[in-house]
Amino acid sequence: MGGEPMALASVAAAVLALKVPPGDLGLIAFDDDAHALVPLGERVPPAEAVRRLLARSCGGRTNLHAALALGERELAARRDPRGIAVVVSDGLYTYGPDPRPLAGGFRGLHFLRTAGDRMPKGVWINPVRHVAADVASLGGGRLVPVASFEDLPRRTLELA
Repeated sequence: MGGEPMALASVAAAVLALKVPPGDLGLIAFDDDAHALVPLGERVPPAEAVRRLLARSCGGRTNLHAALALGERELAARRDPRGIAVVVSDGLYTYGPDPRPLAGGFRGLHFLRTAGDRMPKGVWINPVRHVAADVASLGGGRLVPVASFEDLPRRTLELA
């Protein structure tokens, strides 16, 4: 993911970092693999969470399966019944196994799709890889499409 969808994802993560109390926010970045930028329970100021996100370079493939697996482990270690997960992505997976089977292990898995209701330009990926709606539904959450920067704060705050 790159370009406008990646910029939208970064801003959405920043909004969540500002609204969710430190220690209650985990931040996972994913490409070929998943990486905990802010492990759940680590108390970092919002500016540091955003700095860690922006320090990562764009590139690699999109392994939503790895992101969900790491998110599930983070939530399980926390053992907080209020724990929810929010995936911020364009809704495509381009690498790794199908993420849908993991989605059912979440109590509340919401998907903030940065491609809005449209397909990203130039995408040639098979439609079966457009999994945002399925992941949200299977995870007991909502699909929240974000079409533009103007739309982003309101839509992100709906989840925060």
